[in-house]
Amino acid sequence: MSTPAVPRADLLDVELPKSLWSRSGRPLQGRLSRGLFASTLLLVGLALPWPQIGLSMAAAGVVGFVLWPWIVDAIVQRKESSIRAATKDDAQRRLEQFDKGVLVSAFAADAWVTLQRGRLFLALGDGRSAAQSFADTARIVRDPKLPAMLSAQARALMLAGDRAGARTHLMELAEANELGPRDRLDLGVVMLDEAARADQARAHLEAAHEALDGHPQACAALAVSLARADETDRAMELLTRAEAEVGDADVFGNELVKRARKALRPAREAAKKKKKRHKG
Repeated sequence: MSTPAVPRADLLDVELPKSLWSRSGRPLQGRLSRGLFASTLLLVGLALPWPQIGLSMAAAGVVGFVLWPWIVDAIVQRKESSIRAATKDDAQRRLEQFDKGVLVSAFAADAWVTLQRGRLFLALGDGRSAAQSFADTARIVRDPKLPAMLSAQARALMLAGDRAGARTHLMELAEANELGPRDRLDLGVVMLDEAARADQARAHLEAAHEALDGHPQACAALAVSLARADETDRAMELLTRAEAEVGDADVFGNELVKRARKALRPAREAAKKKKKRHKG
């Protein structure tokens, strides 16, 4: 499985092994070009009166036919680093230019194309479109329950504000024992809206906070849970850390920070009043 050199600070990384997407279908134009290239070399080679040259050309046709997808995949993978690093400011431009090149539109694996579109939609902040692209990717590789794509769809739906849709995917991951740290964070956030699951929400958020090394999103979400349990001292410490470390481009993280501020507003106001009384 390929991984980005620098993980995204907003936890929007989506991973899918090449072994899965490279086996998906290819555009008809590319398949015809591949077959024409190989058959031309093969037929010309067999027709030549010079055995050594003819056999070499025929062999080149066969080898070219076999290696064609591997060569295309190696080239398109070079585009991934810039796609992974896309921001909201340049994601729309990248989407518009994405499949204008012949290499992508005619030769790239179908699952690779939908995967990249999903990544760009996530960077753009279009959670609905991202979730659909990841669902298409899972369908193309013929595994609708693929954990990596369920996780990606869940995060996309969280960004879109569809907690119910995200919950469905997250519970499928939980039942399959495939919850990753980001999934635990998302599931914990979903369960914060369910009073009966407060303990479960906290357990998921504590696990996510530890596994993600105190990521600002995890700090803010856990602060909300702790505030509701009247553990305000630790909650305010986590919120302070989240406020200091969350990036301006981290939409989900900033939403969680706002939510934690709201949950801790009474405690902060009480602390200010207490401080004033001591001064007086």
